Amino acid sequence: MPNDSPMREVTFEGLLPVLHKSKLIKIVMTKDSFLDARLDLKQMNINGTTLFRGLDGLGKNLHDVLNALEDYQRS
Repeated sequence: MPNDSPMREVTFEGLLPVLHKSKLIKIVMTKDSFLDARLDLKQMNINGTTLFRGLDGLGKNLHDVLNALEDYQRS
């Protein structure tokens, strides 16, 4: 990251104070963490279908499921 960039790396423990000061936060995850988070969301029934009603949500969910299958097959 450039020195003049307003972005900075923060540990999980240091996240709460940053949340109070920042308007936008980008979270970068490892591939394994991302797949674990997706699985957790799926177990809580949080997916494209439940977030976006109708055909749009169904399409988003189907896209996510197919991408997850490809990711697991590559692993």
